[in-house]
Amino acid sequence: MDTIKKTLISIHIFVKSLKKKALRFIDSYPLISFFVVLTLLVGVIAIGNTLRKPRQEKKEEKNIVKNVEIFSIGTSPKISFSGRVEKSGVVKIVAQSAGVVQTIHRAEGARVSRGTILLHLSTNYQGGTTPSLSRQIAQRNKTLTEEHYPIQKELIAKRREIAEKNDAMADDMRRITNDSIQNTKQLINLNREILATINDNIKTLEDTNVGGSNNALILQAKQAKAGVLSGLNGLETSLRNAEYTSGEGNPQARLSDLAREVALKQLEIEEKALESGKEIARLNLLIAQITESLMFPASPCNGVIDRIYPQFGTVVNPGQPLASIRCDTNATNLVVLVPKDVVEHISRFEQSVITRKDQSISLLPRYISQEPTDGTLYAVLFDIPQEFTDKLGEDEIVSVHIPVGNPRSLSSIPYIPIDAVFQTQRSSIVYVATQSTEGQWTASGRVVTLGQVFGSFVEIVKGINAEDQIIVTRNVIAGDEVRF
Repeated sequence: MDTIKKTLISIHIFVKSLKKKALRFIDSYPLISFFVVLTLLVGVIAIGNTLRKPRQEKKEEKNIVKNVEIFSIGTSPKISFSGRVEKSGVVKIVAQSAGVVQTIHRAEGARVSRGTILLHLSTNYQGGTTPSLSRQIAQRNKTLTEEHYPIQKELIAKRREIAEKNDAMADDMRRITNDSIQNTKQLINLNREILATINDNIKTLEDTNVGGSNNALILQAKQAKAGVLSGLNGLETSLRNAEYTSGEGNPQARLSDLAREVALKQLEIEEKALESGKEIARLNLLIAQITESLMFPASPCNGVIDRIYPQFGTVVNPGQPLASIRCDTNATNLVVLVPKDVVEHISRFEQSVITRKDQSISLLPRYISQEPTDGTLYAVLFDIPQEFTDKLGEDEIVSVHIPVGNPRSLSSIPYIPIDAVFQTQRSSIVYVATQSTEGQWTASGRVVTLGQVFGSFVEIVKGINAEDQIIVTRNVIAGDEVRF
């Protein structure tokens, strides 16, 4: 023990002495000391690297076969879109007029028929309904119109008869006057003969009036002549009036016909106005009934009430939901909106796949719109089978995979996944799997010309053949052995 201790002490003294000498040397020769230390450090690093270097073992190179995913030419690519469910059998009734909810006639789960009243709305909180009063006024007006209608029709018929008879009476009067003209003429001729006889007598008396003996007789003759002339003038005036009155083409006769025509036209107008008034009263009642029905919302179909939204005393405004009814007869449509460059290439012969959670349906589109329906987007419509209707909700969004191909034939456009294309500054390269004579598959590059891009697929205009197997996996290079 003492020996070890003495040895350690000696070593310590030696190291301490050596350190002093080294420090003294460094102080005396600093540049030489730096290069000495640097040389020792480099030597230590070189010896360490030599000692740590592993021995190289020669390995035999083996060809690694890579598992790849392929895409076969001829398979139509499917582009994913979102579709909205539209259910025609689910009706949401909304308020068409403002009002206060007075009565709720049906509750959720109740079965209703078409026309069943669901709620009662009023104009005020006391239950007064202005449309009901308007309907009563229209009803009363229609009743009065219908009650007075036959009386007014009878009056019009009688006035028409009076007009006809007045015209007939005028015709009869002209005929009577025409018949009396001949008698008047005969009477005029007789008066003229009497007048001629009186004139002869007066002349004879004047010729034989000697000494005024015939003055009295001459005076009497002249008085008789005056009476005959007065009667003759009256008869001639009556004759002229009779001839004027009895003439068919004179204004008086035409005036009678015009009076009859005017009366008949006026009566015809009154009759049409009466008919129109009756129809307007009926239409006003219908308008009032429709306006009143807005205060009593009813079911438009046979079905079950899913929801009643307002409560008693709630004030509702137009457009506010009142009830939701699931009708017995319903249909479910799926609407998918797609851009123009896609709608022109949708395949009419391959089914689209509609996916919802873990369920999928394959369907052909019912209709593809020819013009934009929502902005610049086109509508693709699908009819959902009845067995899937209850599984889809109104306005639900589902995923739809639509095949893109030649819309008028079964041949597909050469589309491949865009992930299979390697882009360089000068060209686009696609790797295809080629089979050797030994049956091994290897990757080889093809320079291709790209066309339009549809979703995650791109059109290949030139560079691939129909039988090529396109490698989609991106961890291969030319010459790699692959399997799929």
